[in-house]
Amino acid sequence: MNLRGGSVVIMTGELVRARRAVSVVFAACGAAFGTWLARVPAVQDRLGLTTGQLAAGLFGLAAGSVVALLLAGAVITRIGSRAAAVVGAVVLCGGLPLVAVAPGRRPSSRRWWCSASATARSTWR
Repeated sequence: MNLRGGSVVIMTGELVRARRAVSVVFAACGAAFGTWLARVPAVQDRLGLTTGQLAAGLFGLAAGSVVALLLAGAVITRIGSRAAAVVGAVVLCGGLPLVAVAPGRRPSSRRWWCSASATARSTWR
C-alpha cells in the first residue's frame, strides 16, 4: 500500500505490472544511452570529427529530444502510452548502435547534426 495525500491506494496486480514495465523501459533506455555515451570518443575518432562537429551533433541530439518531448503528448494520445513506450524503446535501442557502425568518412557538421536530431526525433515516432 502507498500513502498519497492522506488516502490509501491499494496497488492492484495491474498497477504493479504497469509500474514494473515502466521501470524496465526506463532502465533499458538508460542502459542503451549510457552505453552509447561511453563510445562517443571512439565514434569521434572513427568519423574524424572535430570537437566542434561533435558538439554540433550532440546539440542536435538534445534539440531533437526537446522536439520529441513537445510531440510526445500528441503521440501518446493517438497511439497510447504503452505503444509509444515500446516503439520509443525499440527505436532507441535499435538506432543508437547504428552510430557505432557509421561509415568512416568525414561528414559535415550540418549532416551530423541532422542525423543526430533525426535519431532523437524518431524515438517518438
